[in-house]
Amino acid sequence: MSSKLALLVGVSLAATTVFGQGSSGAQSSPSAAPAPTTTRRPSTFTPLASKHFEYTALPYQADTDTTGERGAQSGYNLCNSTTEGPTSRCQTAMINSIDDFCLWGPPEPNSSIGNTEGEAVAWCTKPGRGTRVIPAGSITGVQFMKTKSYVQVTGHIKQVNINIAANDNGGEMDPHGADRRGNPLGGLLFTNAFPSNGGNNGTYQQVIEWHNFMGADRFCLKACDPADPDDDKYCEHILDRIGCEYNAPAAYRDGVFESCEGENQDFPGVYTNAAGQVTTYKQPPESAGDIKSMPYQPKIPASSNCVTFQSAALYTGTVGGADATAGASGTRSAATAVTPGATGSTSSSNNAAAGSFAPFGVLVTGSIFFFRHELLKQYDYYWRIEPDVTFFCDLNDDPFLFMQDSKKVYGFTIALYEFPETIWTLWNATREFIQTYPEYVPEDNAMAFLSDDGGQTYNNCHFWSNFEIGDLNFWRSEAYTKYFDFLDSKGGFYYEVRIQSSHPELESYTRLVAALG
Repeated sequence: MSSKLALLVGVSLAATTVFGQGSSGAQSSPSAAPAPTTTRRPSTFTPLASKHFEYTALPYQADTDTTGERGAQSGYNLCNSTTEGPTSRCQTAMINSIDDFCLWGPPEPNSSIGNTEGEAVAWCTKPGRGTRVIPAGSITGVQFMKTKSYVQVTGHIKQVNINIAANDNGGEMDPHGADRRGNPLGGLLFTNAFPSNGGNNGTYQQVIEWHNFMGADRFCLKACDPADPDDDKYCEHILDRIGCEYNAPAAYRDGVFESCEGENQDFPGVYTNAAGQVTTYKQPPESAGDIKSMPYQPKIPASSNCVTFQSAALYTGTVGGADATAGASGTRSAATAVTPGATGSTSSSNNAAAGSFAPFGVLVTGSIFFFRHELLKQYDYYWRIEPDVTFFCDLNDDPFLFMQDSKKVYGFTIALYEFPETIWTLWNATREFIQTYPEYVPEDNAMAFLSDDGGQTYNNCHFWSNFEIGDLNFWRSEAYTKYFDFLDSKGGFYYEVRIQSSHPELESYTRLVAALG
């Protein structure tokens, strides 16, 4: 009565990107945002830049001032799978890497930044944040820059695809504004890319000082590290009329996609004149008319260790990404700022380290489909063990026969509590699946093992799969196949660390799910 069996030796993969928080929030109705004016605030008023939030404990709206002249916040900060889509009003953005960032754009088509900056919404390169997703092909050139004081993404974009009018030269969004409520009102930005984060991309820090310029088919978003004493200077917010070239000097090369390390730029507006004197530029008021000329040309900071990507396939909104390529060695030197369409510096410095970029997501995503592999079709069971492990006792019995004779489906190790922020869509997606396919919910389920409140929330009992043994026929079943494909359609396998690194956690959920809806 022997059973076909397979012994799989698995290698632990440490995933490098984590997304979000999983509380749900209903969308609010959009409301017009009048132009900001300076007004006397109530004594209890707190400026947006003075409000600090944890990413996993965001309020529904960061702006609670309903008495201001611009009215209430038009969107919300509590964003998840229920808010994601082309009508999302999510106003929580992210900047992490070349393939993972958001830009601010109008909620309605053919809009100007100047008229909609107060109600701008987050448009992101990836799904899974509860935001709108930048359509594929919209971004035509990008440079992601990481320095000791800030991270910055600059590039070219077909701005009509994110609702900015074709002829709009744009403007600035930042966490200040004349009434100190921010543009957009309540708009928040988070990152895991700061040096002060110690390389821990499993947590997100709130960016206190940032600025985002959009318009003329170009963009720049700079997020300044709050640990740097000059974060407010690098992310200056009063030079709103001179755009990306002066606030975020970079090459702005269309058709080039690269991620680099770099030197800090000069503070925006600060330059050395012909006499060698350090001078601060004073922006004239709008009443003085258009700015026809500038007294200086900003320097583009030197960059190094650049990784170049082949195409805009980085921004498809689907599982996959562009390949990183190695180029000439050396360091790109500082150069003069360029105008739109100019060639700029042509030297390139690259290495082959892909870091936290899309290719890693492709690697770990591929591993979760092992149970569908052609070579495993003849087998009924598998056993996953880590390389170089030592067992301190002999195995006197055949574990596969034990699984078969005992009618066991899956064995795993519970080692610790889960970090909820690493699987932020899983529970809500599971609830949604069960509401859609109630016929797959068994009556004799083990929901009490997963949830302490009847399925409303997950109790964080973590299914640790470094040691696991399972029945492949269960993973091939109709119920699990439906569940697996449903979760895959949500993007979680590609974007979430626990789901990336070990899919059997999800399989355990499949067996134990019940009464969630």
